[in-house]
Amino acid sequence: MTDLTVVIAVKDEIKYISDCIESIIKQELINFEVIIVDDHSKDGTLEYLKKIEVKTEKLKVYLNEKKGKVEAFNYGIKMSRGNWICLFAGDDIMPEGSLKDRYNFVKKLPTRDLQCVSISKLKTMSSIKRFDSIVLPKKKGRGNFSGQCYLMSKKIINILFPIPGELPNEDTWIHAYLQYASGVKIIHNEVICCHYRIHEGNSIRRDMNFNEFNDKLHIRNQAYQLIIKKLNNHFNNASLKKISDIIALENLRHKGKSYSILSHASHLEQKIRYFINSNKITYYLKMRFFNFFVGW
Repeated sequence: MTDLTVVIAVKDEIKYISDCIESIIKQELINFEVIIVDDHSKDGTLEYLKKIEVKTEKLKVYLNEKKGKVEAFNYGIKMSRGNWICLFAGDDIMPEGSLKDRYNFVKKLPTRDLQCVSISKLKTMSSIKRFDSIVLPKKKGRGNFSGQCYLMSKKIINILFPIPGELPNEDTWIHAYLQYASGVKIIHNEVICCHYRIHEGNSIRRDMNFNEFNDKLHIRNQAYQLIIKKLNNHFNNASLKKISDIIALENLRHKGKSYSILSHASHLEQKIRYFINSNKITYYLKMRFFNFFVGW
């Protein structure tokens, strides 16, 4: 059995993929594999990956059986052999030594008995100064609930996957489960596991207008409705109430009912987050003063 698998979903990443793979292959951890699933790229990404696959023992390259980022991750998970699994993106870079540091937090845990996940931090990189070199989250002792930052046990992977293919991304589905499901053991650490590239190819770009952002975020947040439908027995009544609050806040946010969000009977910090993303003015301020608003 392989200790750890890194699963990467890629599409049209020829500009960045070589830096990504190089940063992972040179990680110090001995017994790990890298599985890359190409989601029908048209820019030569798959052809490039096939060329380097034959030169790199740890690397295995597949073409997505279906279509879409989530389905690419689903296929990669199906082909994985690791006791521990992390996800990554083809346009990001893995900091030197970070994979071993993350594994050290979990390797002695009895993964057969635990729904366990280790959560690390990420650091942004961007040509735009206000988006560059921000460590997220800023709070000490907390990891980032984002796809690249999870190192998940095989047991929790088998619960979470396959993710419903109609979802546009994996992050929200995984976050909803890890944050609210019963019996999940979360280990936060200070490891920066990803240099997250902010650029024009991000699924939610930092330069998109509010209307486009509003609709894309709403589609992502459908994960909350799907997860309580498909994995309802994994949540207790208190958690189901919290998820119901999130669904209600998201519907208000998407409809632009900013002040109704603030009067909703839910946690203040949560209401503020939905309020900031509910109208053009606060959304503009968030983007303009990005370093201040994100990562707490």
